[in-house]
Amino acid sequence: MADPEDQLDALHRDIIDVLREGRATPSYLSERTGESRQLISQRLRDLQLAGFVEKIHKGLYELDEDPREPAGDLPAGAVVEDPDEDLEAAPVDDTERERLIDEVPSSGELAERRADEVLKMYDLLRERGEAEKGDLLGVVDVEATGYASEASVWSNMVKGRDTLRALPGVETPREGMTTWRYTDDSA
Repeated sequence: MADPEDQLDALHRDIIDVLREGRATPSYLSERTGESRQLISQRLRDLQLAGFVEKIHKGLYELDEDPREPAGDLPAGAVVEDPDEDLEAAPVDDTERERLIDEVPSSGELAERRADEVLKMYDLLRERGEAEKGDLLGVVDVEATGYASEASVWSNMVKGRDTLRALPGVETPREGMTTWRYTDDSA
């Protein structure tokens, strides 16, 4: 059987290098590698089919196995995690979720789904520390929101509303800038 690494081109390797740093969206990978989103998506599919990358949510990928590492070896810089330790950021409390449900346009189950999509953007922002609008929208399931496009999601659920920007630790982009930031809200 052929060595899996022999099947990788330079872009596959670049994507794996970025994913070794953490989860990423195709937009982020495109920005980091300088390649088109379409080409990135093709290579991500290759890596998924080979079992090296996992699509953990719509538009969000993580490295499952680096084919360049011998089985059982940890990648360079890997941190051994305590399985009992909760390394994720503290979840948003029910009060914040309820506030989001009240803030997004709609009511009932649709409002809950919309609030949950805002929380996905928040989780990505907390995980990365900063993100562009396209990265934030990349984790949203547009269909779940009931809107027709990412642009509609943004304009109706984020822009002009106290949803994402009102969550603890979120800093909106400064005038003329596009990068959203997360600062530790526990300080």
